[in-house]
Amino acid sequence: MGIKAVVPIPHDRLEALLGWFDLHARDLPWRRTKDPYAIWVSEIMLQQTQVKTVIPFWLRWMKTFPTIAALAEAEPAEVLKLWQGLGYYSRARNLQKGAQLILATFDGRFPDRLEEMLSLPGVGRYTAGAIGSIAFNHPLPIVDGNIVRVITRFLGITQPAKSASVQKKLWQVATELSASAPLQRHGDFNQALMELGATVCTPRQPICAHCPWKSSCRASNKVGVDKIPNLEPTVKPTHRWFVAAVIQQENRWLVRQRPEDEVNGGFWELPVWEIDSQSIGPARLAQELGSHIRWDLRGTVKHTITRYRMTVDFYAPQILNGKEVDRLHRSIPAGRWVSDAELSTLPLVNSHSKALRQNLWHKPLED
Repeated sequence: MGIKAVVPIPHDRLEALLGWFDLHARDLPWRRTKDPYAIWVSEIMLQQTQVKTVIPFWLRWMKTFPTIAALAEAEPAEVLKLWQGLGYYSRARNLQKGAQLILATFDGRFPDRLEEMLSLPGVGRYTAGAIGSIAFNHPLPIVDGNIVRVITRFLGITQPAKSASVQKKLWQVATELSASAPLQRHGDFNQALMELGATVCTPRQPICAHCPWKSSCRASNKVGVDKIPNLEPTVKPTHRWFVAAVIQQENRWLVRQRPEDEVNGGFWELPVWEIDSQSIGPARLAQELGSHIRWDLRGTVKHTITRYRMTVDFYAPQILNGKEVDRLHRSIPAGRWVSDAELSTLPLVNSHSKALRQNLWHKPLED
């Protein structure tokens, strides 16, 4: 279907969607408040992260940093530690930078004007629209993956969903929908669109029988829901391999902090190196730390970040005397000894945190 043939969504369909939302909306903790700070945190956490994953993180965050001032004044390491496990850590840094900006520029009051919200680090058109409509009931549009699916299916848009022409049309439609929300419930209506896409108009096997828009949906009645939205093929994942050294002295561990300008900057990890294939891990350890040391494999952790599938092998030296431990410490740039107690307070990169939870750091070597 061509973009020019798109017709407005009838007003009775808007009322039907809002009525459906009133009956079927999930009870999510951030929906129980109109605090723009709390809603901002939820929207940032929900970026590329599932709702069920976000809920416990959001609850812990709001308990630890209940106000903008509490977040702004927190230690960066504490912020990263609390975010550990959510991934995309620039989101946490941007939240704290944004909180500091709000204190400095807006007297600690979360801004309610669109251009002011867009000035916050990490806040784009979608996030500003979500906060503005949900917290302040402004008639601002939002377009996320769920809404793309709902609108393209309802209107029967078969052109590539990520094309500039379709994206422009989707934002135009979303703008009209938000402005036309029944009873001026702009935030509720935006959430209803997202809720429909998340729970009924799902990517695979949508539950069309439960959809309040089924009778007028062109994909459901004519084109086919499996053909819309028209998305680009998924990029195949890239495999990467790493080898990490578990170096222990009594109840201390040798770790290092990642540089701020690198991925996961500010996080801590065991000494680790990327390798070309999993089989050459021991050879890389010998190259970096000395060929006279014999290493035993403690275990392996597999971890996924966006399009990368990463495998990390954790090795520990069989026997080390005091001199060898000191030499290893000198050979690890920025290496630092930390106790078990201190280790529990440090934000660790996800794969190393997984290894710690799996007891790969402490596991006794087998005979």
